Amino acid sequence: MGTVAGCETPYGSEVGDLRAQYKKAREYAATIASEIPRDLPDFTVHDITHADAPRETAGTICGPGVQADADGNKLLRELHAERAAAIPISAFGEYYLIQDRDLRDQYGELAGRIAASHGWDIDRVTEEFGTMKLGAPGTMNSAWTVDPLLLACIIRVADASHLDSRRAPGFLRALRRPEGMARSHWIFQERLQRPQVVDDRLVYTTTRPFTQDEHDAWWLCYDALSMVDRELRAVDAVLADAGRRRLAARSVARVDSPKRFAENIKVRDWYPIDGRVRVGDVIQLVKKLGGSELYGNDPHVPLRELIANAADAVRAKTALLRKKGYSPSGAHGDITVRIERVGADEWLSVRDTGIGMSPHVMTEALLSFGSWYWNPRTRGPTSRACCPPGSNRPGSTGSASSRCS
Repeated sequence: MGTVAGCETPYGSEVGDLRAQYKKAREYAATIASEIPRDLPDFTVHDITHADAPRETAGTICGPGVQADADGNKLLRELHAERAAAIPISAFGEYYLIQDRDLRDQYGELAGRIAASHGWDIDRVTEEFGTMKLGAPGTMNSAWTVDPLLLACIIRVADASHLDSRRAPGFLRALRRPEGMARSHWIFQERLQRPQVVDDRLVYTTTRPFTQDEHDAWWLCYDALSMVDRELRAVDAVLADAGRRRLAARSVARVDSPKRFAENIKVRDWYPIDGRVRVGDVIQLVKKLGGSELYGNDPHVPLRELIANAADAVRAKTALLRKKGYSPSGAHGDITVRIERVGADEWLSVRDTGIGMSPHVMTEALLSFGSWYWNPRTRGPTSRACCPPGSNRPGSTGSASSRCS
């Protein structure tokens, strides 16, 4: 199953059985993946090659110290994060992705959780899998162990870093003609060459510069490789703290500034300037953008914004519960507006039983000025289905959504 300690030499029929089960699972996964372009034609390549290529990418990142068996459980890479936990143990009519019942019962649920983990924040990965290695089942060689934490980390960085021309062939882009943000994704991935490890850094390069008309694609590339850098650094810290052998690649080269990034990812006839807003005095900014500076002396306006944001949270929870199969009567929430006396003061509070926010959102998204909680990247997979494109979100107007979400 992926990285198997003590598996440097084959173990006869046991390895043969696992190999046969893997090949059958891969065959079914390839069939499922081949259906993706029918529904998502603007997406970059998501067929079975997107599952195969990260194994090579993982080998580059991990280095010689971490061995992945040639027929290891790449099935983990073939399952999308949001559905992965259920797919290995779910029936497709009379078929299962893992046909062998004993193998499915032993490892199906674990395989799903490991595959799903590449969509979690890194803290949840360590909480979920801990640092303990698992022993082999009774039918397999006693020298084998399974390391869920290491597997989750490898899958995480392999998925994040699989950004190169194999994902976005130029001829396929010409056929599909993606537009908008999808077009920018195709352009930058088409330009990227396979990454290399130099010292302990992953180095991406291009052979053609980005023109001024392609600046959106260049900035998207910068954001994407900055994300890869964060993932590599986070995984390196987790593995080091867990006493595991660290991966060969621990960061991405030259993503510390747009100027340095342009040394590798070239531009032509324009110059990238980092124009992001930086706030030095947060308290003063809040005073300027909140309270009477924003709303004047009318207390109804901030109350309206608080209620609107509470309504957003309740609608999100209702949509999520209905998607999970709850009846309309069981999928609801409450908003409570209350005036309370605390000592000599009176406090007005607005409480809701909506979807709530994870610690990651509380400490990351809401501390990023101007960020919007309902952005798909911010709210994460838990509530991704709650606000479809174009839906009415009362609390999304004005700066209150940055403060009161």
